[in-house]
Amino acid sequence: MRFNLKENGRFDLWDIPELAENEDAQSKRDIAEINAGIKTINDVLRERGKEPKPWGDVWYRPKNLVDTSIPKGDSKDG
Repeated sequence: MRFNLKENGRFDLWDIPELAENEDAQSKRDIAEINAGIKTINDVLRERGKEPKPWGDVWYRPKNLVDTSIPKGDSKDG
């Protein structure tokens, strides 16, 4: 604590175009990291200061959108 203050904070640069990273480039990186399983939808939403989604912590494989929390061989269809 540099100034002996109890409060701390973070700057949100998303709303300042001159200071924010190129939004298109960041979105492309986020999509690539989600598809690779590095991040979830909720990770990205939290980084952007947005509300998480109830389903956003589950990673789906991009090719066939299979819920990875289902054990292999099981089916939701019964």
